[in-house]
Amino acid sequence: MSGAVQAKPHLLYVAFGYPPSTASSVYRSLAVPNAFAGAGWDVTVLTIHGQTWSEISGLDTDLLQSVDPSVRVVRVSDGGSEEPAKGNLRAFSRLRVEAPYVWERLLSLRSAASFPEKFHGLWRKPASAAAREIHRRHTVDLVIGSASPYVSFAVASSLPGVPYVMDYRDAWAFNTINGRENFAVESRTGKLESTLLEGALQIWFVNEPIQEEYARRYPRSTSKMRVVPNGFDPQPGHARPVVKPVTRPSFGYLGTLQHENNPFDELLEGWVDAFGVSDDNDVPTAIAHIRGKLSSSGSSSPELLRRLEDVRRHGLEYDGPVPKRQVANFYGNQDALILLLASGKYVTGGKTTEYLATGLPIVSVHEQGNAATELLRDYPLWFPAEQLTAPSISAALQECAQVLNEPDPERWAAAWDYGQSFLRTTLMAPVVEELTQVSARSRVQLEARVDSVTPGATVESDEALQPEPTAGMDGAGASVSPRQVEVLVLMGQGNTEVLQDLRSRTGSISGVTVSLVPFVVEGAELPDGSHPVSLLRAGVLERWLDRLVGAVGPAGVVGRLVRDNLHSRRLARSVLTNETFMEQLARADIVAATGADVTRAVWQLRSRTRAHLVRGAVALNHALTEWQAPQERPSARRAK
Repeated sequence: MSGAVQAKPHLLYVAFGYPPSTASSVYRSLAVPNAFAGAGWDVTVLTIHGQTWSEISGLDTDLLQSVDPSVRVVRVSDGGSEEPAKGNLRAFSRLRVEAPYVWERLLSLRSAASFPEKFHGLWRKPASAAAREIHRRHTVDLVIGSASPYVSFAVASSLPGVPYVMDYRDAWAFNTINGRENFAVESRTGKLESTLLEGALQIWFVNEPIQEEYARRYPRSTSKMRVVPNGFDPQPGHARPVVKPVTRPSFGYLGTLQHENNPFDELLEGWVDAFGVSDDNDVPTAIAHIRGKLSSSGSSSPELLRRLEDVRRHGLEYDGPVPKRQVANFYGNQDALILLLASGKYVTGGKTTEYLATGLPIVSVHEQGNAATELLRDYPLWFPAEQLTAPSISAALQECAQVLNEPDPERWAAAWDYGQSFLRTTLMAPVVEELTQVSARSRVQLEARVDSVTPGATVESDEALQPEPTAGMDGAGASVSPRQVEVLVLMGQGNTEVLQDLRSRTGSISGVTVSLVPFVVEGAELPDGSHPVSLLRAGVLERWLDRLVGAVGPAGVVGRLVRDNLHSRRLARSVLTNETFMEQLARADIVAATGADVTRAVWQLRSRTRAHLVRGAVALNHALTEWQAPQERPSARRAK
């Protein structure tokens, strides 16, 4: 180490999810390092390669513009922890295709040997090695581990003698939605968490209910616990709303639509009752714009897609995610907001403070006993559904619409002022100042900063993650014609609703024109009235196998494995004998599988085509983004 004195304290921030990730937790992971950089710290962020997110959930490259320019980002391999979420079928092993349950179990066991967290334990080794090298090159004074995944805590504690902070964005020991215990304090994982807590300098939680439960479970660490709440981060366009009467209001919802854990169906029923078309009214009296991912992974449930399509005529429209830096513009085009949250007293919701900061009326569709309610209780424009039933939700929506029709400027002004108190930099200032003082007292001599690349850890330029300037443009900036990409889509049983979602996603990618050619399992129908090019033959399983599938215990498990395996093999054989499909394959640039039963059929094509072979909508989008930069089409290369 060098003997020169370091001018600033050095923070190492460990976060698996960091821009350009689209994970819901990314905004806190972005804000914390920025806050320390703004307070005069040297900051290094340790995270995974940014392009990994393109393969598993999608990118928000605009979010990179919000990273403080002084923050150094070191990106390392995920260690294989995200392999189950990736959909590049050419990278699938035979074991993964033939016995996916066995492949997943073996990967899970390998992960658990490093850290007791499914799959993400694989990140511990590469991340810890990178952390030690960062410390060797540039002395680290404080580490903050941001979870989940909770392996970040193990990485944060890997530097001997360096104090670390554990930032819980959620709870490891219990489920914040249903309150169930994930593991006992006396278990192996419980003892590990206890050890990490006792070794920490500070422990952060996003709300008091989670902190109180952790204090009950681990009383010896109570004195280190702090509530560091979430706040909002102003984006371009953040402004006080205009107060004017509205007769046909526009309601907005922005967030990950975890419909399995929240009262989404009740909301739809309440909306139809309040504003939907009826015998007396053939036009909806209000509009709802639903934006965001349909799940944390970005995948789409066929049932949810069908439900959204059913209610479109009642004024509810789903239009996909919104980049972070366009969020304020989205809010600025709404008259009111709908806050839909999962149940559970520990739930605050990452969007709650962002909603409050808009100064717009908020209709709450969530349990009134959760942590978000405490933030909303004093908000002047809050309209809570007293019960999670369609009539109660309808009443809250109609009450909000009435207030929008006759707005009170003083009430609007008070709502705006209340919302601005949740600015994240304001909320974080006390804890940053506290840790700055602690660092100043504990440092005796600090090492000079040496900028270098960590051996075995790639320092990835954030600029390299920005959209290619040549997408849809030539090198001189002149427009060029969008390139045609032909995609064959093999749709498994029960997945035909995904076609509409695929068309919506691919239509938003600039620089390419996508032609989707669907092939579906025999008997399936496309919901948009279009007809598939051809049908795949799905074999009928024997009656005794169907009966075995319904058995309880190991017999049922074996029955399902055998049935699924036989079914996928029959589908795979039918693809190779389908003349129409094979003719299309010769011209295809991408072949996509939308169901587990057709995965084998696409995987087996790897020696018959040079096209991209993918599984799922996110993997398809990732393949299409590669067509934004100038390149030869695979079909053109084959023709040479």
